Amino acid sequence: MQRGVHVERDAEGLQKALRELFEEAFAREMVGSLMAKADEETRERVFDDLPQRTLSPGYYSRAEYLIELASAIECGAAYTAEVLGRDDVIGLKALRRAKFEFEHDHPACSCGARQHNRFVHECRSCRMKFGERSA
Repeated sequence: MQRGVHVERDAEGLQKALRELFEEAFAREMVGSLMAKADEETRERVFDDLPQRTLSPGYYSRAEYLIELASAIECGAAYTAEVLGRDDVIGLKALRRAKFEFEHDHPACSCGARQHNRFVHECRSCRMKFGERSA
């Protein structure tokens, strides 16, 4: 008998799915303004070059649920231990780790624009010069 993966309990898989969703959103933001002016062939090429998802769809569904749950909590929604289960807590921890990794790899300038990587010397948006960044 083959057992299925319990996505909600796979912290590593959820963290990977969340990170991929963050990277996907960042990439779409980067190409968004270009896409309005591009022809159909260029749009297809750009979408083909976007980061690809590597896990089963269940991971991304659960990841989206966790993002919504965290957003509700940040807005002040309170959940009791009966409502917020252990699997939710595991997922929220994976979300925090994925968000930390993403923000570390794509730091924000004081203008709010996320950078392509942490080693850039100038903001891609406001062109502010950065000092030495640590690895």
